Order: sequence, then structure tokens, then C-alpha cells
Amino acid sequence: FPFATAIKRIRKKIDDAEDESQSAIETIRRVGYRFRG
Repeated sequence: FPFATAIKRIRKKIDDAEDESQSAIETIRRVGYRFRG
């Protein structure tokens, strides 16, 4: 059923985007801690 497949793909894209933004936030936090010392 193509519609279900499309939803799964969209969900995966959203999950991937959330993972990317989450790791970006983690990186920014680590860099921020280093600057603070």
C-alpha cells in the first residue's frame, strides 16, 4: 500500500532530522563547555 510507505518514509525523514538537530545541539553544548573552561 503506497500511502503507508510514504508515511513511513516521511516519519523516517523526520526522525533523521531530529537526530541531526539533537547531535548538533550536543556538539554546540560541548564546544560551549570548552569555551567556558
